[in-house]
Amino acid sequence: MCYQNYGAPVADGVTDNHICQSSISSWQSPAFHVDTAMISDGWNASGDFITVTAYMKGVQVGKSFRYKLTTTAKTLDFSGNGWGDYSELVIHPSPGGSFVIYTLQVN
Repeated sequence: MCYQNYGAPVADGVTDNHICQSSISSWQSPAFHVDTAMISDGWNASGDFITVTAYMKGVQVGKSFRYKLTTTAKTLDFSGNGWGDYSELVIHPSPGGSFVIYTLQVN
């Protein structure tokens, strides 16, 4: 879980609002894909959003913007996104936002 105002001073002394992310990578196989993910906002009942990006060996193969979240967990369906297989899935919250991952259904 990422939480509000989480960040670190960078060289210019400004806190980076995008420092928090989650990265899911393949380990025993060269690639995978996520069918569904159960995710919620960490604390903001009115909702933040997440951006999900898929990579295959460092090359971006898919991106979806603004999956809106609330503090009630919901299932996001990635099965029809057309990304194919990938080796890494990166999830960023909206600036200053938060998210909690409960489950991932991975193939």
